[in-house]
Amino acid sequence: MTEDWIIASSEGPNGPNQSESVIFFRRENESWVRHSKITSNIPDVGFGFGVAIEGNTAVVGSIIDFDPADRPTGVAYIYEFNEATDAWELTQSLSPTELDIDDFFGNHIYIQGDVLAISARQDRDNGFNSGAVYVFEKNQDVWTLEDKIVPDDSSSEDVIGYRVNGDGDRIILSGFGADNQTGSTYIYQRQSTEWILETRLIASDLEEGDWFGSSVAIDGNRAIVGARQRNQLAGEVFVFENNSDNGIWTQTMEFDPPEGVVEGRFGAGLDYQNGRLVIGAPWTNNLQGAAFAFEFETVSVREQNIESLFLYPNPSQDFIHLNLKDNQIKTVELFDMLGAKVATYNYTGDPLDIRQLSAGTYVVKSNKDNTTIEIGKFVKL
Repeated sequence: MTEDWIIASSEGPNGPNQSESVIFFRRENESWVRHSKITSNIPDVGFGFGVAIEGNTAVVGSIIDFDPADRPTGVAYIYEFNEATDAWELTQSLSPTELDIDDFFGNHIYIQGDVLAISARQDRDNGFNSGAVYVFEKNQDVWTLEDKIVPDDSSSEDVIGYRVNGDGDRIILSGFGADNQTGSTYIYQRQSTEWILETRLIASDLEEGDWFGSSVAIDGNRAIVGARQRNQLAGEVFVFENNSDNGIWTQTMEFDPPEGVVEGRFGAGLDYQNGRLVIGAPWTNNLQGAAFAFEFETVSVREQNIESLFLYPNPSQDFIHLNLKDNQIKTVELFDMLGAKVATYNYTGDPLDIRQLSAGTYVVKSNKDNTTIEIGKFVKL
């Protein structure tokens, strides 16, 4: 989805793996209007299984389509919108020579600027269905293969490339099948013409069958990962942040499904940009599905020229001490990572009682005369 365009796959008669067309919707006078439809010339090749769009460029994955050697490896098609003809026109077909039969190239697609990442979730480099992600770079309006990403520790049935997303020179990719479907998620960073592993994200208390990596997103120094099968199919979403001082990615919080969402696969899909997070739970409400929107606390200590507050012990389960530099502080406020205020204390110098808080990460603001003096963050166990 862009500001002006939406691309959607149209399911074929034999189910979602046999999609045969994509439909474009265009914004006109604050309304979305169906613009055009593109149908594959060959039936039953999964045309539209993976789609992505940015600006006037659309990419359509056709996961069992035929390569130039007439093998069903999967193909990705590049379309550009021509203003003069008011039509989406095919400009390029992508089919790397490294592909093999049934690699499912085009399963999931991410595009931003000069970076295009396309997964082949059944690639066999590290075993049957181990999976891979191909990264292309755009030069003079032509997409050329830059790198093929296969995590060194991946193995059979990991399904790497089940989901892929990115932001600038970072790509996040996942495979739900790793470690007996515990799931895995990796962040790669571009260095020259190669993509180098930055980290493998590790979430707390994962179990077999959780599908960690059901959905992924990254924006700036925050990464979001869904685990749709966790907690008896209720689902859960994990948040990771990159510490700009040491470059280490750490888990900072989790999103549990809202009350009443039972076996909803919360986290099966998500989207995250500019502090706003949308999480899907497609099996909730008797399979009607639902989506939930959240917004993160966006106060930046550095940007606001507010001093950092030292808190201890951190993490803590019962009480948190504040090492304040100003002894005239009147109140202390606690916010969760969605920006909601959860507690206000009339500060007397005693440690804050946090026993009533749920486990998670919280922002602390100390105030004097209605002015924020210091800000800190702690983890409640």
